[in-house]
Amino acid sequence: VPSHDSKSSVEDSVNLRSLITAIDVDNPTTNDHAVRLASKFEGEYNIAQVCRIHDYIVKKWKYVSDSDKQEIFRSASRTIQNDFAGDCDDFALLSAVLLESVGYKTAFVIVGRDNRYTHVFIYAIIDDKLIPFDLTANKFNFEKPYYNLKKIIK
Repeated sequence: VPSHDSKSSVEDSVNLRSLITAIDVDNPTTNDHAVRLASKFEGEYNIAQVCRIHDYIVKKWKYVSDSDKQEIFRSASRTIQNDFAGDCDDFALLSAVLLESVGYKTAFVIVGRDNRYTHVFIYAIIDDKLIPFDLTANKFNFEKPYYNLKKIIK
């Protein structure tokens, strides 16, 4: 996650490029997984599909930090192969890709405090409403209020 205290804007843009590169909506592993999850609630786009994907990921997720030497953005297909293990950006990537694989729009949200970006999550965009998908929130559609830095990337 980009940080304002020690990384330059060049390093920030490299991290952002790495994050974008890890989005693998067209990967069959990812796409098929999303279809299986969403099909529990058939039909056109509906909030039940979004809830299903969120709840499934949260229940299976195993938090594992990246090395303190390098930020690693794992693709959604790689995270699935790793049995749903990773850090917050891996959770965000997986959530975004699964939702986008079945037609939903998403946006990445990078947040932090004290002039430093420290966390990433996503918004699912449904009927122009932003629905937070945040591993640390412990509940669906909840955004922690104590971040004073926030950048939304659509």
